Amino acid sequence: MDLVASSLNIVEWIGVAVLLLLLYRIAYFYQVSASRPTHYRMFLAPMLLMLAGGVRYAMVADVTGDLIGDGLVAIGGMVLILLGMFLLREMTGGRR
Repeated sequence: MDLVASSLNIVEWIGVAVLLLLLYRIAYFYQVSASRPTHYRMFLAPMLLMLAGGVRYAMVADVTGDLIGDGLVAIGGMVLILLGMFLLREMTGGRR
């Protein structure tokens, strides 16, 4: 059962990484095409934080209850929300 849980955990983190990479590429494309700064390199910070949290979860072999892993993922999520809001505002020109 541990093998199944570990495999599903790896698949989950691969999915998160693909979504973060997609958002990174959207920010890069918009900066290149619109010639407006999107600070796309900042999207590497949540990627690295989420990666560190995923590695920590893999080392502990438990997805819940690990304070360090939970903290890394939570900080990565907060940074990602702020960057996503900035990118949305930049791409829509501040319209709501």
